[in-house]
Amino acid sequence: MQLNMLLQPVEGIRLFENVQKVFIPIFYFDQKIPIKDHLVTSIKLLQHFPEICTGVSVTLMIAAVIILLGLFVHLYFNCSCAKKTYEIEQVKKPFPIQEIPSDTLKRPKS
Repeated sequence: MQLNMLLQPVEGIRLFENVQKVFIPIFYFDQKIPIKDHLVTSIKLLQHFPEICTGVSVTLMIAAVIILLGLFVHLYFNCSCAKKTYEIEQVKKPFPIQEIPSDTLKRPKS
């Protein structure tokens, strides 16, 4: 870990008038902790987690676009309303209705 100090020009103080704006390291320390091997792999996975999430989200967006394009193409080429045209036929005269004799409608005896 490192602690820095910002050095920049200050109005009214001649000593800091011609100073560039810079960070100067003041204090630095290093700390090490023994970790077991199975935790190291988990920590490395967490370290790369943003890249993994970005890759997965881009892959899912590309897959969604491909699926939507496929759906639109399928609907365009296979939709009955876009492919078929209907012709209106003239209404023909209906068949003449004939009366059925009532004795033919009786059920046969079993």
